Amino acid sequence: MQDIWKENISWDDPVTDCIFESWTQFKNQMKHLAEIQIPRYLAEDATAKRVLLIGFCDASQRAYAAVFYLRTELVTGKVHVSMITSKTRVAPVKSITLPRLELLAALLLSELYVVVLESLRKVIQIDKSFLFSDSQIVLDWLKSSPSRWKIFVANRISRIQKMTSEASWHHVKSQENPADCASRGIAASS
Repeated sequence: MQDIWKENISWDDPVTDCIFESWTQFKNQMKHLAEIQIPRYLAEDATAKRVLLIGFCDASQRAYAAVFYLRTELVTGKVHVSMITSKTRVAPVKSITLPRLELLAALLLSELYVVVLESLRKVIQIDKSFLFSDSQIVLDWLKSSPSRWKIFVANRISRIQKMTSEASWHHVKSQENPADCASRGIAASS
């Protein structure tokens, strides 16, 4: 869709061969979606010894994403990790820098954090929350006062800091970031 917007193609215009090929590949992957299974186990309070909420965010020039996992350590010592939710957004058509896109991903993670935390607190006690980004620039911005930065960055930092005051932000290597799949895209057959 982003490529169609960039090429300024209207509703009834034919698309380029490149866009048609991308669409065909995408459409052919749809049949593989039925094969994907995501377990949704959430331990009950009675069997949970420690519950961690863990979120990751990532961005590329095409999209940015956030994903949350619940890590539950049971009294038996067994550990369950379940993906709870994720959210992606297409990057703006107007080109912006990768650090700003990473900041938008951190904001998306923060907004999702508020929703997830509110929902989970009704059914399970969360012991700690950890949020991860592979952008050291964003993490440095989040440690500073918003007043140090221009309006775009300052406004988003301020919102993120308010929403995630109970959580701690950390760095994750890009190759270990599970949000990378959503921000860069992955075939359903992968």
